[in-house]
Amino acid sequence: MSEVWLWLAVLSALGAFWAAVWLAPAWARRDRISRRMEHRYHGVSGSEVDEPQGWLLRFAERALGTGVLASDFREVDEALSRTALSRERIVLTYSLACWVLPLALGLAGLLIYGPLGGLAGLALTFVLARRIIRKRGEQAEAQMNREAVALCQLMRMFLETGMTLERAFRTLAQQAGPLMPVLIRHIDTFNRRIDAGMDRSRALAELGRNRNVPVLYDLTIILRQTGVLGTGAGEAINALIQRANEIERARLQEAASKVSAKMSAVMVLCMLPALMILIAGPGLVSFSELLR
Repeated sequence: MSEVWLWLAVLSALGAFWAAVWLAPAWARRDRISRRMEHRYHGVSGSEVDEPQGWLLRFAERALGTGVLASDFREVDEALSRTALSRERIVLTYSLACWVLPLALGLAGLLIYGPLGGLAGLALTFVLARRIIRKRGEQAEAQMNREAVALCQLMRMFLETGMTLERAFRTLAQQAGPLMPVLIRHIDTFNRRIDAGMDRSRALAELGRNRNVPVLYDLTIILRQTGVLGTGAGEAINALIQRANEIERARLQEAASKVSAKMSAVMVLCMLPALMILIAGPGLVSFSELLR
């Protein structure tokens, strides 16, 4: 038992060292970005941008982008990018959840339950962590599809009042958090890219790069064309909202039809046996009494 506590202490020390080396620079950059965004919203101009990524992050991305880990990391990266996590958080989450945690639980199971327990803990955590991350990305993507319609309506209203695109997105970042809890993080990322000096067309392309969110993808294309051609975007956004409402209506109708099928299965499995007992029960009791 003392060996188990020794190994747990070693793993805790390694985890603390990892967090101190990895998370401290990310927290410092996030604090600087938050302060800069707050100043920008209050009219204070500035030109500072994010510092270059740390050597540990560059080494981790280079290691994960080559070899057998490339395809595995790419899948996790796509799922976590839908939640608007930073590169530091994505690499950290993948490293800890997909490799450090399974190895730690596998080692603990090996020390406590033997080789079979260690193998079971390693395999279970290895598969479960990836399924949870993939499911989290799918939920964020579905939420973004629902929130993109509200984004289109708000952008149409802001642009029709003569507000610039940058000002509209900054107003959304300040006030639309309760309405769009998932999409607001992507809007914050867009604002930080604009503040850092990125071209508006490129920032819009990064905002709508996920084609599994078609409303947001089409909205960014409309806004990019509006910026290039100098035309109004009101009619195009109206058409996009109508098409999105039709798609949502079709999705709800499909979901409603599936609910009726599920309810039929529930009635057959749960209510039909009770109904048969209620109807045929007295007859069976009478028949059993006659046999006596």
